[in-house]
Amino acid sequence: MSFLIREANLRTDREQIISFLRTNLTELSDHRRYDWLYLDNPAGPARIWIAQDKGSDDFIGLSAAIPRIFVVRNERKSGWVLADFCIDSAHRSLGPAHRLQRKTLEDAEKHDIFCCIDFPSQS
Repeated sequence: MSFLIREANLRTDREQIISFLRTNLTELSDHRRYDWLYLDNPAGPARIWIAQDKGSDDFIGLSAAIPRIFVVRNERKSGWVLADFCIDSAHRSLGPAHRLQRKTLEDAEKHDIFCCIDFPSQS
């Protein structure tokens, strides 16, 4: 299967992102959570990368970065909380997951992000 990874448009991709997250990550994914987590963040809007099937435009994976401000030795630095990483169950293999994670971290480096943190999942 051939797929591409692209940065999401938080407005036009909204419905498909919510649906994908509800199906593949959490039933709590809804418009309220989306607005709070991705759009109304005091440190700025989130960034989302989508792995998408080239033939059908279906989402096969998603990765998000939520901006946070870190204060290190009285200096403000931009950081990301890595969140909502998921791959559709029909495509769970190392290839799509690795490429999606690599793209996320490459963009962090490109934008001079001080650090990325992640919270452990229960699984």
